[in-house]
Amino acid sequence: MRPRGPSRTDLAGAAILFNTYARLRTSRGEVAVTLDAPSPLAARRFGAQVGGLGEVVDDTLWFATTFESVQAVIAMLWPWLSAEMRRGAKAVLEEVAPAGRQEAGAGHP
Repeated sequence: MRPRGPSRTDLAGAAILFNTYARLRTSRGEVAVTLDAPSPLAARRFGAQVGGLGEVVDDTLWFATTFESVQAVIAMLWPWLSAEMRRGAKAVLEEVAPAGRQEAGAGHP
């Protein structure tokens, strides 16, 4: 039996939080995503909904700071992200993509 990952319902719910409360940014060639959740429960639940990636600090702040983690979260949530969030995510990931990935012409995050 395959290990069970987040359900589509979990991911759709996580995307609602992401579209509303997340911020993507780059600094010195590194990418980060933060989600300032409305409650500690929402922050913990978001972390669980994205398969345990990232971490929760200060009760309501979830964050991920590695390219791979940010890319994985965006890929999981992609079908439910707003057009604005998709554009921003694509731009941020392209800006900091590891060498070779951009040259290979990889598609979505």
